[in-house]
Amino acid sequence: MKFSIFADLHYYPGAFLKGTLEDLRLIQERAEREQVDFMIHAGDLCHGPSKMPEIVKRYNEFHIPSYHCLGNHDTDNTSREETLSMYNMKEGHYYFDEKGYRFIICDPNYCLIDGEYVPYSLGNYYGLAWEQIDHMPPEQIAWLETAIAESDWPCVLISHQSLERDVMLPGAGVVKEVQEVRRVINEANRRKPHSVLMCINGHLHR
Repeated sequence: MKFSIFADLHYYPGAFLKGTLEDLRLIQERAEREQVDFMIHAGDLCHGPSKMPEIVKRYNEFHIPSYHCLGNHDTDNTSREETLSMYNMKEGHYYFDEKGYRFIICDPNYCLIDGEYVPYSLGNYYGLAWEQIDHMPPEQIAWLETAIAESDWPCVLISHQSLERDVMLPGAGVVKEVQEVRRVINEANRRKPHSVLMCINGHLHR
């Protein structure tokens, strides 16, 4: 099994890093040459799909199955509900099984405001304190634990923000509940070795 993963194209004509449709074409051509089973972007494909439907259409209609993972910027200029619809996602977190592996897509794109977890939508996280952003709600962590436990196959976790960095400082791009997620992973691997093989993220522009 072989897959292609990329992140942080940031398609937003006239602004930001100026990822282009040509960049996506090159990524897709490489996937064809490598004969991958599927593709996935690990967040920040664009800055609001309703304003930039051309890149979403090109990605969604590619002949190789192409999956989405929400990044912090994907809902900047589009509501979360419309973004999920255009990305063919029922929820921000989900999983799919492919050739003996389970790929679990996490969604740490939540603000924590007065004890309430609020999903990113239309740039609502801008201006908030660092401690208030990049959260995974408890319900999603419980769902993650079940998704791993019920899988017959090894799991790969994909998120936009990091589940592997230890640095809890502004700009580190770490999911605030990282220790709780690691507890879930470590307990799963203690019960059954290789339950979780790896975590992959974008966001850090490496």
